[in-house]
Amino acid sequence: MKRSLDVALATVLLVLLLPLFSAIGVAIKLAGGPGPILCQHKRERMSGGTLLTWRFRCLAGDLTEQAHPSPVGAWLRRSNLDLLPILLNVIRGDVSLDELGHPGAIDSRDDG
Repeated sequence: MKRSLDVALATVLLVLLLPLFSAIGVAIKLAGGPGPILCQHKRERMSGGTLLTWRFRCLAGDLTEQAHPSPVGAWLRRSNLDLLPILLNVIRGDVSLDELGHPGAIDSRDDG
């Protein structure tokens, strides 16, 4: 029941937020240059262990060089909108919606 509710709610949120996802993707490409729109990040689980979650890319330039947050990336981090793609992990079953609210769950904010 809980898993079904997680998937249903995450799917509805993704559909409703699709215009915002698109706008963020275009802004990342315009401000951040070449590279992917989404990146994977290590995240600590409440139950222990780690998993890879999806986030919007916040850093500009080549990630092999000294990267810095783009203006769009800095705004995404301040507003926590860089975390929206984690809904994809909820649909895949990697994480539950109640795990997303765990205060110590996010271990790093860097891209790469």
